[in-house]
Order: sequence, then C-alpha cells, then structure tokens
Amino acid sequence: MKHPPRKRAKQPPAKPIKRRKRVDRPPRKAAAPPASPPAAANYHALPKLLWVRWSGRQHKVLNDQARLYGLPVGGPTIDLAEVARWLHNLLAEHGRKILAGDAADDVETGETGSPALERKREVEYQLRLRDLAERDGTLADTGKLRQGLAAIAGVIRQCGDTLQRQHGADALDVLNDSLADCERAIDALFGEDQ
Repeated sequence: MKHPPRKRAKQPPAKPIKRRKRVDRPPRKAAAPPASPPAAANYHALPKLLWVRWSGRQHKVLNDQARLYGLPVGGPTIDLAEVARWLHNLLAEHGRKILAGDAADDVETGETGSPALERKREVEYQLRLRDLAERDGTLADTGKLRQGLAAIAGVIRQCGDTLQRQHGADALDVLNDSLADCERAIDALFGEDQ
C-alpha cells in the first residue's frame, strides 16, 4: 500500500541576510601592574594569629618551639625578618646534618657527643657494615654454618664408630676428644647457642 505524498507547509519568503556593521571599540587596556608589596613595616609586626594560620600550628606549639629552639615566634607579633634570619642561621649551622639525618638529636639536646648518641651512631654504623657485607655476599648466616658443621660432625662420628670396631675404644676416644675441641673452637668463634 502506497502512502500519498505529504504536503509541505507554506513557509514565508526568506529574508535577505544582513551583515552587521563593524563597531569601533576602544583598544583594550594593558593589564594593570601588580600591586606593590605592603610596606616593610608590616613585616616587622605580623599578628601572631596570622602566623598561626600560615604555619598550621597552635599557639601552644609555637610557644613551645620558641622556648625550646629559640624560634622568634613567642610574642604577640612576629618579626618576619627575625624569623628568616633565625632560619638561615639554623641551616648554616645544621644544614648538612639535617640532610644526613643525624641532626635531630644534636639540635634537640644541643650536644654533639653524648654517650647515647655515640652508641646510636655505632649501631647504625654496624648495621650499614652488615648490609654492605650482605650485598657483597661475604656475610654468612651462623645458623646455616652450625647446621653444616653438625652434619659434618655426624659423618665424623660414624667414622668414629668404624674406627672403634676396627682399632678399639682408644681410637674412638681420640676422635671424640678432637671433636669436642672443634665444638669449643666453633663456640668461641660464633658464640654459644645462637
């Protein structure tokens, strides 16, 4: 079944397209120069509340830092020039230690040679040596060494049983004394029962 063709709706005649007139606009203004920084006097009297917001620390924490470390933030206003000077003096004095990771104890205690710090450094040194030896393959596990030596001792003891059967109890006693001497030497080298 065919459908009859559709009738088109009548459209009004098209209007001619008009071009818009070019409007002369004034030239764009150059961007305004950045505002000049606040007067230097503002840097010497920064309210502590603003410093608390900037640093993300509470008043109590800032007061403790001022008391413990000499950080110039303990008063009601903060002198930024003084804080910058303190920071750069700290970096000049302790910068290398901070980068090396050893400065935490030195800065807190004010000492560079306390016995506890020396022990800590010695332990860290020994651990570094152990890590290097392990990487180089020169570090041996004493547990594995003991297992290997115990296996060898078992073989030698079986040999001792054979010696006893063929040459008598005196041969076994000589071998057992030698093995006991070996055990004492091993204990002296590696420590007992690790």
